[in-house]
Amino acid sequence: MLRWFITCCASVWLSGALATGTPTYEHQLPTVDDHPMHLVHWPGPKDSTQPPVLLLSGPVDTWHSDSAWFANLAPRLAQSRQVLAVDRAGMMTQNPDAPVGYAHAAVDVIKLLQARNIDVVDIVAFASSNLTVMGLLQRPEGPVDIRQVIMIDPDVLTPFSIARYKSDAQPFKDNLAEYLAYIGDGKYIPRSTQKNAADREVLTTLAGDDPWMDWTLVDTVFEARLNPVQQANTFLEIAGYGSDLDAVKAVTWPASIPLTIVDTDFEQHYIDNTDDAEAREGLEQWRADAKAYYQELVAASDKGRYVPVDSHAHLYQVEYPQQVVDLLTE
Repeated sequence: MLRWFITCCASVWLSGALATGTPTYEHQLPTVDDHPMHLVHWPGPKDSTQPPVLLLSGPVDTWHSDSAWFANLAPRLAQSRQVLAVDRAGMMTQNPDAPVGYAHAAVDVIKLLQARNIDVVDIVAFASSNLTVMGLLQRPEGPVDIRQVIMIDPDVLTPFSIARYKSDAQPFKDNLAEYLAYIGDGKYIPRSTQKNAADREVLTTLAGDDPWMDWTLVDTVFEARLNPVQQANTFLEIAGYGSDLDAVKAVTWPASIPLTIVDTDFEQHYIDNTDDAEAREGLEQWRADAKAYYQELVAASDKGRYVPVDSHAHLYQVEYPQQVVDLLTE
């Protein structure tokens, strides 16, 4: 039944809540820029004076990049304000013609907010979704007043790190036709199932018995990942990742927009798990490159904050959701 709902692209197709008294939410599939998008919407209190929070996701090691990564942050935020966890085109919908990628997501976000008469937002951007945020700064379709941005382990837009990201994505670009054929035959579903299990183990380890963790939301998103059309869209997006990087690498941060960057030490996990001296050196250089880039980026903002943390996990918002809430409200 769930997959039928995702295919049909109804405007609202599933709602839920953690327990009595916790914020309710809806999975919605609005048409934006002539294609369906998926978002999870928590309306928040009717009397809230705070702007909505826009949650934008990026990938973890499994390349999964969707609203599941906000399953215990969003309900906390929704106690006091409206929350929209927006998935990029094709990441949760069975649309074979989805305009995938971080660059187009900036267009979609602008049009989505305009359609909802939202002209002021706070943004929490995890991992590569900072590419969409940087794209928002370039869009002429506005105006959307970005009140503040929190980036968690964003992509490092320096020549060294961009080259590293492109190298990681190159196999997807080189072998795209073969991969899409394999996915089209349904052969990737077992592998996707294994990745879901790995992701769930990570979430369980990080969230523990957090009462705000919405496992129903997680399961709903994970099920959508098993659809071959969605899987093909993910591979298409990764194949175009290099172009998305190039599109925003020269964007400068406006001094007027407060920016907080949370820099975890997730690279240490990779360093500890390689015996290759050259690979270890590259990882250490990548970590140093990130620190320097982040500090430079926040320095461009009149209200910039660089927040280094010791966590070796690449899902800070899952491990320490309340700290993210505090950063938004400080």
